[in-house]
Amino acid sequence: MMHYIKRLGVGACVALASIILEIIGLIIYSVNSTTGQMAGGSVSAAVVIFSILPIICILGAVFFDDKLNHYITSVIYLAAAIFTMLAICFFIMEREEVAANQWFIPGLDTKAQEACLSQAIVGVVFYGLSLVATFATGFLGNHILKKAE
Repeated sequence: MMHYIKRLGVGACVALASIILEIIGLIIYSVNSTTGQMAGGSVSAAVVIFSILPIICILGAVFFDDKLNHYITSVIYLAAAIFTMLAICFFIMEREEVAANQWFIPGLDTKAQEACLSQAIVGVVFYGLSLVATFATGFLGNHILKKAE
């Protein structure tokens, strides 16, 4: 296992960072959906699915990089980026009412909505960082070095 880890290149490290950021965003979304202002609600299946699919895509692209064509790897990263964008869109659509009450309708804002919205913004930021890392990974290439150092 250590031999394999030593062979990972910069692209693989950025890809794994993208996965970690995606997981953090998913955890923040899950906590945000089940506590505070959103307590008693359910977690959207769309956000969860569109958060798990990029993780699977990126892991597959990293660990099977030496067996896949460069064009296929690029398409996999493009698909992972699209899935992350969809997760961000569904996350934002679910918090639209809270944001509208907080920012646009005077008198309806509460501390619970403020906390919910702040937490949602942090979750979207982590999803955005994951998206940037996924884009960067697509350009870095060579995830697995041919020779161990």
